Amino acid sequence: MHYACRMERRPPRGTDNNGLLLGNLADGTRVGEFVIEARLGARGTGHLYAATHLVLPRRATIHVLPPAEGPARTVALELLRAACIVDAIDHPGMPRVFECGMFPDHRPWIASERIEGQTVATMLDSRRVSLGDVIAIVRDVAAVIAEAHRRGLVHGHITPAAIVFTPRGRRFPICLVDWVGARTHDSTAPLPLVVGSPYVAPEQANGIRIDDRSDVYSLGRIGSALLDCVTGDEQSPMLVALLDSMTADDRDVRPASEYVEQTAAWLAGQLPAQPVAVAAERSAPITSEVAIAVAGEIAPR
Repeated sequence: MHYACRMERRPPRGTDNNGLLLGNLADGTRVGEFVIEARLGARGTGHLYAATHLVLPRRATIHVLPPAEGPARTVALELLRAACIVDAIDHPGMPRVFECGMFPDHRPWIASERIEGQTVATMLDSRRVSLGDVIAIVRDVAAVIAEAHRRGLVHGHITPAAIVFTPRGRRFPICLVDWVGARTHDSTAPLPLVVGSPYVAPEQANGIRIDDRSDVYSLGRIGSALLDCVTGDEQSPMLVALLDSMTADDRDVRPASEYVEQTAAWLAGQLPAQPVAVAAERSAPITSEVAIAVAGEIAPR
C-alpha cells in the first residue's frame, strides 16, 4: 500500500502544537493511488476530498483524519477500525472502502466509494413524496443499519443528504453514505457534537454515548419529515405509530432497527399494487469470509 503523497505543490500551512501539518490538500495531490480533485468540506472528524483513481474508473471520497498520535490517536484508530468493518460488511447499500493509508505527519486517510445521485434531501426540497416512497425509504435504510448494527457498528450521522438513490445495477435501491464518523459498539471515543441538526438523537446532542437506537431516532425523524410532504389522502396510522416510537426521547422505548425493517416491509406489502418511485425489490444482504471474521471480534451490545 502506498502511503506517500506529493508535497511540493501544496500551499504553506500552519501547524498544531505538535508541529504536525494542518490544512487543505491541494488539487492534484496524490494520495495512495488516488488524485485529489476538490475539497468537499470539513467534519468534526477531519477533512473530506473528492478524488479519482490513477488507473481504474473509481471515484472516491477521501477522509483525512486527525494525527494518529497524542490525544487524537484514539479517535483516529476508532475511525480506521470502523472503516475496516464497513469494508467487511460488503452490503450493496453501503459504499466500498477502497484504500487506507498514512501521511508522513501521521494523519491517517480513508478512500471510500463516492456515490452520486439524487438524495432524500432533494426529495424533501421538491416535496413530491408518496406514502409508498416514505415506507420504502424507511424499510431500505433500516435494512442497511440493521446489518451494520448486527456487525457492531453505529452510523452516528444519518441525514437526508446521506441517503442516495442508486441505479438498478447496484442491486439495492439506496446507499447510505457518510460513514466517516461511525463508531463500534465498544467504542470509547467521543462523537463530535452536532449542533442544530433536527436528525440528531437527544443523547448525542447532550454528549452522551450513542448506540443503535441513535440511528433509529435519526431515521425516524427523516421518515416523519418525508411523511409531512405526502400529498393527497394517503394515510397510514401504523407508519405514524412506528415513526413516533422511533423518535421517542427515551431511547429505551425505541424499537430495534431489525423491527423497523420488518414492520416497514410489512407495511409496503399492504400498499395497493402500483409502481412506487423508490421502492424496489431488495437482494439479500451480502456477506463475506472477512465480514464473518471481523464480526466475531466485535462484542455485541
